[in-house]
Amino acid sequence: MAQRQGHYGPNAPRGVYSILRKKRIILAQFVSVVSSVALVACASSTTGSTSAKAASGSPILVGNITSIASPIFDFQPLVDGLNAAIQAVNKRGGIAGRPLKLIQCDDKADPNLDVSCAREMVNDHVVATLADNSPGNPVAVDQILGQAGISRILFAPTVPADFACTNVCFPAGTGNLGIVSAMGAVAAQQVAKKITLLYPDIPEGAQITGFIGQIITANGGQMVNKIPVGGTVTDYTSLVEAAQQNGAGAAILALGTSTADSVLAAAQQINSPLKFIASTGNFSISDFQQFPKVAPSIVMADHTPAPTASASTYPGLGEFRADMAASGNKNLAVNKLTTQPLAGWLAVHAFYQVMKDTDPKNITAATVLAAFSSAKNVDMRGIFLPWTPANNTDNPLLKRAWPYYYISRYRNGTIDTQPTEPFDLLAALTGSFKFVSSASPTMSSTSSTSSTS
Repeated sequence: MAQRQGHYGPNAPRGVYSILRKKRIILAQFVSVVSSVALVACASSTTGSTSAKAASGSPILVGNITSIASPIFDFQPLVDGLNAAIQAVNKRGGIAGRPLKLIQCDDKADPNLDVSCAREMVNDHVVATLADNSPGNPVAVDQILGQAGISRILFAPTVPADFACTNVCFPAGTGNLGIVSAMGAVAAQQVAKKITLLYPDIPEGAQITGFIGQIITANGGQMVNKIPVGGTVTDYTSLVEAAQQNGAGAAILALGTSTADSVLAAAQQINSPLKFIASTGNFSISDFQQFPKVAPSIVMADHTPAPTASASTYPGLGEFRADMAASGNKNLAVNKLTTQPLAGWLAVHAFYQVMKDTDPKNITAATVLAAFSSAKNVDMRGIFLPWTPANNTDNPLLKRAWPYYYISRYRNGTIDTQPTEPFDLLAALTGSFKFVSSASPTMSSTSSTSSTS
């Protein structure tokens, strides 16, 4: 990986909203999962044949903008997943013999660096960005990459303005904003009626509080506390106590991983009665093992199943886990997986699926944009149903999005997704909380409405 750190320009965190890694799994459990991974590794993958000759031609440059060295967000697991997926594709022959090469720019959650990173993508002539996000200055990045015709493959929208980007933006879900919105709907429908929102103390964080409050209200709940959390907080006990005020029964952790970990540690220490709603992008099996008192009460939402969910239900998860294991990166061991590296793997998978039959001598920003603009029903290996990148919804706010979200929980030493079907976030915006049939190729809301508790 060629890692670039942006330089300050005249203008300029995923997982908040993602939002947003952190030791041991029971040995028998671990061996069982690794054994299944090994079996998958021996089979052919949809991202290239395992018997193909390793790629060795001139590299195809792809980019990523996200926050790593930031006190608020740390998306290193996302970048690790991207690198592992690219390594796997290149070992299987790349795209018609040409390897992928990642140009990564750490924006450090700095608005000026977001602009600098976007300009670096243009200057380095990347043909697309993969799984990027830029909440510090989303409009500027949308404009810079849009003017250059650089596709953003499975990028993570952060603020409503990101959904106005329909010329080069191809999100898989509704991004960081969607994850927090899904967390709000799940909180009100399935966890508690009085809810606290803990969110990053940045301008973009403040923008989402009203929107999330409306979703909570639409689903029969009430936001009774909204608490900004800065990167310099040290007294997390007082923070948890504040979150319990006004009769709150649950708290939404719209925070980065390290901050969310600190909140859970404080909650466990004081035996807080709060239940928590989070993203599967925040927590791995290893993380939950640190919080045995609070972990069983945590409900998670994300636009993919948990990365440790059943590969028989979601076949691509077996392939994903095999590629992560083959990377040799100890931070990508099964018990440390979150949806962050899965998001990176999916972006690489989608790029391969759409571009694999393109003339390898003619893979440019223009041909990538044309291919994704016309692609339909891209096979996402059951992790989510066939994806049409340029599909537009009827909702003006979430214009171009895949609005389906899964619910996962930590049970019996692993993170599993139950029910196996996702719910429709667009319907949940108006309080209609419905799971959709996994048999429906159009993902129409065909199954029953959930019960509240």
